[in-house]
Amino acid sequence: MAKKMNQGAALNTRIWTLFEKAGFQTMPNSQSPKEFEVHHSSKQRPLDLYATDSNLGVTIVGSNKSGKISGGWSAHINDFRTIANKAKADAALLIVTSIEPSTVDMQFASSQNITVRTEEQIGYFEAMVDSHKTIREIRDNTQPWSLKRPYRHQLPNCR
Repeated sequence: MAKKMNQGAALNTRIWTLFEKAGFQTMPNSQSPKEFEVHHSSKQRPLDLYATDSNLGVTIVGSNKSGKISGGWSAHINDFRTIANKAKADAALLIVTSIEPSTVDMQFASSQNITVRTEEQIGYFEAMVDSHKTIREIRDNTQPWSLKRPYRHQLPNCR
């Protein structure tokens, strides 16, 4: 019997899968559960998401929270900013799915160059990535000549 994934592990999988589908190289990923780690405060600290796109020249790190943020919002934001810097990330993304951050919390995260996304926003991005993937698959699997406009005599009920 397969072991049931807890909420945190399920969210982590959901987020790296989203970035992998969007074309990023991620850690962890569908080939390996290994997380990218940085050395901070005398220990190795794993990142929930480490996503890179060499064509864009961008690295994004993520912290995913499916429950309460232990230690408080400010402490987590400050700690995550330090870890993102050590990972040499171009962007830091905090995903929160069970709390609605206050305006003050959002402003503090923004002041630390951390983007916060909620459950609703992640659902939107998943739909966008899935739609784009579907469009890309249709385009890649459609022969160019099948997209040509038919001649009038090829249409039904036309003379």
